[in-house]
Amino acid sequence: MSECKTTDHSTKLLFLGVGNAFSEGMDYSSTLMDDKVLVDPSPTCVARMKEVGIDLAGIEAVFITHLHGDHILGFPFLVLDYTFKVKRERPLQVVCPEGGAETLMKIVDLAFSGIPHIDNVEVEFHEIKEEDHGVQKEVVGIPYTPYSTCHGTILSFGYAIHVDGVDSPAVGFTGDTGPCPGLDGLAAAVKALVIEMAQEASNIPAHMGVDDIIALRKTMPADVTIMLTHHYGPGVEVKQKLETMVEGQIIVAQDLQCISLGLTI
Repeated sequence: MSECKTTDHSTKLLFLGVGNAFSEGMDYSSTLMDDKVLVDPSPTCVARMKEVGIDLAGIEAVFITHLHGDHILGFPFLVLDYTFKVKRERPLQVVCPEGGAETLMKIVDLAFSGIPHIDNVEVEFHEIKEEDHGVQKEVVGIPYTPYSTCHGTILSFGYAIHVDGVDSPAVGFTGDTGPCPGLDGLAAAVKALVIEMAQEASNIPAHMGVDDIIALRKTMPADVTIMLTHHYGPGVEVKQKLETMVEGQIIVAQDLQCISLGLTI
């Protein structure tokens, strides 16, 4: 399921997990872009990367959409590997909401307190504030733009991440969100969108449901691919309804599915 070899240098996404916070029998949602950009280090992401032979040393940047456990509790295991097993040539770059640096390092300390050298891994944090919404930034040569999303009362962001320089197409990652202007802005800025669909119903705040996804799809150009993650494992009828929309492609992603996008890098 994870085989994804491209011959045209187009960008690829490996879905390390697609389950929502309740898992629903799937791994927790986490996505790897071009083997170097990890979006949301979920509790199961490190194990899945090892399973398919990803070189952890090749990860250049970690993007965190918000600070809920199903999106960040893989971070201590990443740091553990970098402490004892995987040699990094330069600091790990972490883009996260404001307050994320303190939260993430506290989690590392709680998870592996008393382990020598665990704090010696070089990590450089880039904290995103509310006023950074829509402002283009760059980390290790990777251009990206954060967009404020709506996930309850916590600070949360989606990211438009360019595949090869500022003039190249961008892939969007929403994290957890309900319908909101920030999501609309992100969707308008990208050529492919990885978006959550945490439940079937569309009247629950802070998450997307089936009808929300359909409504968003109808506002976007047909050549933009939408890929669903952080989902509940929709049944056959719902999958067929989504994946056969005439307005454009929607893919209900699966654990360890690798998708090669037609976005040249």
